[in-house]
Amino acid sequence: MTERQDAGSGTTQGATEDRSQTSKASIADGPEWMHDKEFLLRAGQELLVSLGVDSSWVDRLPGLEGPIEQLQELQGEVDAEHGRPGSDAEPEDGRNEGETPSIDEYSPQQRQRLNALIDEILPIVLPVARQTMDRLDERGIRPEIAGGSAPALRAALQDVESLYESGSWRTANGETLDGYLRWFTDEHSALGVEAVPPTRAEIRTIVTVVRGMPRATVRRIAKFRGRLYLGIVVRILLRLLRHESAEGTADAASGTSQHPSQE
Repeated sequence: MTERQDAGSGTTQGATEDRSQTSKASIADGPEWMHDKEFLLRAGQELLVSLGVDSSWVDRLPGLEGPIEQLQELQGEVDAEHGRPGSDAEPEDGRNEGETPSIDEYSPQQRQRLNALIDEILPIVLPVARQTMDRLDERGIRPEIAGGSAPALRAALQDVESLYESGSWRTANGETLDGYLRWFTDEHSALGVEAVPPTRAEIRTIVTVVRGMPRATVRRIAKFRGRLYLGIVVRILLRLLRHESAEGTADAASGTSQHPSQE
């Protein structure tokens, strides 16, 4: 019996059961590999390469872990200097926990380190993001099936690219940067949308991309590599994403209704 026949004859009942449960399931209830950070990072890289993103850029992504950790440490250092960590009291400056320090709180040396870290991160992230958007567009896969607005994502990416290339952020003061961030947040408030169901053509294309990934990775995600079986797996995973997206949209709407405008 062929792999395709195994997939078609041996998974019908399981697939039906999976479909019936996804209305209540969430990512947290997903298979164990969805909670393996190291595997997800590697699989994500392999997926990007199979999608058509330049492997020379994708191969540089793991190297960002160090600069990102250093960036977090630097932000923690600035917070510590202003007595924020380890206190149950509300920050005196009104910032919420987890928000980055104001740029004006950085010493000249810390600002120099911050700029250097950004120069390590964005020159890799931006080309990968641009190529990913282009490859998705070329293959006819809409970001909306995963809860992202294609027009909003492209506009936001263009703005970040333009700001980075301008270099004005390197010496801008806190008021200038805060103003830009407020504008950016308002301008691109619709980056995330409620995920929509994929078309049959999108499923077929996604399956083709997944089959282009290393066999060992695909085997961990799905028992079989046949198109029929992978198509079922892709539909189930995207249904989980739509469930998460719908919950996020409902939570956001609830939060808005509980915090009416003060105008």
